[in-house]
Amino acid sequence: HARILERDAKAITSDVELVGEDGELIAVVEGLCLRKLSKGGSQQRLAAQSLYEVEWAALDAAAVAATPAATGTWLVLGLPEAVRSALSDLLGEGSAVTFVDHAPGAAPAVRGPRHESADLSDRSQVSALLSRGWSNVVYGGVLSEAVAHRDTVGVVLSLIHGVLGLEASARPGMLWLLSAGAEAAGASAPDAKSVRQAWVSGLAKTVKVEHQELALCHVDLDAAAGAAVQQLAKLIEGTLAVPPMELEAAPRGDELYVPRLIRSPAPYRGAFELDLAQRGAISNLKLQPQPEPRPSPGKGEVVVRVRAVGLNFRDVLNVMGLYPGDPGQPGSDCAGTVVAVGEGVEHVKVGDEVYGMMPGCLRTYVTVVAALVE
Repeated sequence: HARILERDAKAITSDVELVGEDGELIAVVEGLCLRKLSKGGSQQRLAAQSLYEVEWAALDAAAVAATPAATGTWLVLGLPEAVRSALSDLLGEGSAVTFVDHAPGAAPAVRGPRHESADLSDRSQVSALLSRGWSNVVYGGVLSEAVAHRDTVGVVLSLIHGVLGLEASARPGMLWLLSAGAEAAGASAPDAKSVRQAWVSGLAKTVKVEHQELALCHVDLDAAAGAAVQQLAKLIEGTLAVPPMELEAAPRGDELYVPRLIRSPAPYRGAFELDLAQRGAISNLKLQPQPEPRPSPGKGEVVVRVRAVGLNFRDVLNVMGLYPGDPGQPGSDCAGTVVAVGEGVEHVKVGDEVYGMMPGCLRTYVTVVAALVE
């Protein structure tokens, strides 16, 4: 349902409500403004300005220094044995940290002072651990390459459900999800991010969208094992602080990086065509915006989003001006996806992958008589 608030020749502003089949309200958009764009260069410029990408930027040192550190008791779950042992040595016996190893299929057990084990995929065991009350809960099972990907996802889901099942007053002050080298942050950023850990970022964002009341932070430690242990120790000891409004952070050296949305430098072309204004030379072919990016099909026509074009000797003769008569624009056969169907067309539908004879098909979208494609 839409209610128009303002309307003129250039724009329309309205409030929009999305309602499900059962009549339940799904979403509300207030003050949605749609503006009419002219075809051509201005549209291309506006579209180019709408491209963004994520850049990991170092936070101002003063802002980090002014951030209160996380304090209190810590429950650290699922760390690889080598990382847990090194971290325990760094923190010392007086730390307020309890380590719990992941023991699939096993009952909870005490392994030593502030060292336990439990089946972290068992929601009842996770709930029992959380019910003991903690200031901070950390999950580091993603750092272990020995644990199957499916298991780590299951544990994180059990952990999140366990926290959400607590009364608000009993929930930990912060739930920390760890990864290492999963984000391209800092000067030492890897050439390729860790695909195995990439899901942590997406899950953290999804959970935060669905449960804004949950205090959650994804921390991507340095890929080097020694550096990762040092950074985790600083987080627990309070010498590394993450501003509470940050959903993700990546400590690198002495700096803390956070994701920021910036305009992308990637070139934007949109719908384009290869135009031949004058025959006689290959250099006369010019790439330009397609005047009508998404043409409307007439009766018996279809519009195809071109994916591949077959180049023939006929096209060479055409460009060089050696073809008898007027052969039209180069390009005669191609393959692509149907994006619009005109009246009376029944043998293809929107979404079909087709091929056929499509004159002048060296462009993003081409309109063709439907009988020429299949």
